[in-house]
Amino acid sequence: MTVSWKEWILAACSALGLVCGPSAQAPAPADSAAQARLGAELTLRIGESVAVQGADLRVGFDSVADSRCPPKVLCVWEGDAAVTVSLVRPSTGARTTVELHSNAGFAKPTIYEGFRVALTSVAQPADHVTLVVTKS
Repeated sequence: MTVSWKEWILAACSALGLVCGPSAQAPAPADSAAQARLGAELTLRIGESVAVQGADLRVGFDSVADSRCPPKVLCVWEGDAAVTVSLVRPSTGARTTVELHSNAGFAKPTIYEGFRVALTSVAQPADHVTLVVTKS
């Protein structure tokens, strides 16, 4: 497969625009009644958070910096979506913020207060993510 210089320039400009562009953030109000099951996939939009049933844990999707290659664009690198997730223990007020990645080279779950939080997918465009929370 040969790539014309115009296609290469378009791909490079697209990639630079994604890498250098602003990260997506939106301070949407959290739904305090929302709940997710432990071990089941949960989908969150930016600014949303959910309580995990049967666990003293609340998970929120805070922001994303998305440098992934857009669909149908030729890119040198597939990129990465770095997702910022907040984890809160409501009973103690303990909280932390972690960064999870979509790229297999960076991807690894996080362990927090006896729970394992893994990123399973990031929509494109990155307006929602899917996570799984299990006991560690």
